[in-house]
Amino acid sequence: MQTISLPYRCSTEDRAFLDDCRRVYSAVVRTAYANGHDVADERVKQKPLRDLVKSSFAGGILDAWALHCATPEGMDLRKRIPDGRMVFGGRATLERRRKDLIRREDWRRARLRPMTIRGDKNYARNRHFRLSADGRTCVFTMLQGGRVKGKSMVRRSVTLDLQELTGNAGEVLRQAAQLAAARINVTFRIDDARLHVTVDPEDLPEHPQRRRPALRMATRAVGLDLNPAWVGIASVENSGAPARLDQTRPLDRGWSSWDVVHLCCSGRR
Repeated sequence: MQTISLPYRCSTEDRAFLDDCRRVYSAVVRTAYANGHDVADERVKQKPLRDLVKSSFAGGILDAWALHCATPEGMDLRKRIPDGRMVFGGRATLERRRKDLIRREDWRRARLRPMTIRGDKNYARNRHFRLSADGRTCVFTMLQGGRVKGKSMVRRSVTLDLQELTGNAGEVLRQAAQLAAARINVTFRIDDARLHVTVDPEDLPEHPQRRRPALRMATRAVGLDLNPAWVGIASVENSGAPARLDQTRPLDRGWSSWDVVHLCCSGRR
């Protein structure tokens, strides 16, 4: 997988909404982590854990798919630290809070996790993030209310202005934007300052870093001459009998050299 990270800007009101979404997302991750093992200390499967999460957070600011994405993140963290003693926000930051060296707001900010929305092949390849074709903007949309009986659903959108990328990273981002709605999954992760876009390089037919296959011709051959300080290369063509040198003609030749570094090593006898 390949991830392109780029800074974003948005209005103060939109950033507050993103923080609210991330705050609930972080709570879901912590809930999934805390309940990742049962009373017998056995790992809980994803479906019952996801049902537990949805029963606690359904109908809020996040919809079902965002809750679905947060659950496996909590499970992955429980696999990494299975004793259930992970400190979200950092143990050092917690100690600073206990000593009243930082404010409660700073501690809450430290516990705010990036929000990850995984690609969904059944729903336009990502349910909540849409990149523009030129990769300069990204629209984040959340359907609030979550189809809970008695609650009306509200669609809330945020427009992120993205930094223009050049080179291979920009080309990968633009290809992902153009192909996302058609056939490839794209995963988005957003934190305080950056939007991280993850794609599978194999999904991009014109990936700029992919080596193009060399054209093979039955009548041509390439020879290499390897030496400590240089490499020679020559290409020839033979359209008649391969064993006949008089029917073989050179096409091109050249050589490359580099500085030779002598390495000395010593050891105990």
